[in-house]
Amino acid sequence: MILTFYVSSHCNSSFMKKYLFGFILAIGVVACAPKLTETNQEIVEAKEKPAEVSMSTDAIEGKKVYAKKCSSCHEIKVIDNYTAKQWAGILPDMSEKANLNETSSRQVASYVNWELKH
Repeated sequence: MILTFYVSSHCNSSFMKKYLFGFILAIGVVACAPKLTETNQEIVEAKEKPAEVSMSTDAIEGKKVYAKKCSSCHEIKVIDNYTAKQWAGILPDMSEKANLNETSSRQVASYVNWELKH
């Protein structure tokens, strides 16, 4: 507004006034436009989220068993802190201590292997 007043009182050119009006109008439109970066960030996050979709049914069930049974005796272990070879030695012993049946043991192993690959 101050700039418009200055130009109108010091410039007699109608071209300059129109140019200034158009420039201010363009700035207003750009400033009031929705922020697309937020929308793009939400799209990226949505694409990254559905990790469980690619899990097999055994892995999904194994995750539930792992969370329920393993936490009943000790703190849940971070799967990536161990190698596949280490888990191959850990799982049979822990499955026996947790009284897991064959199906539950297979499901937990499937979940652990999935986590190690992803």
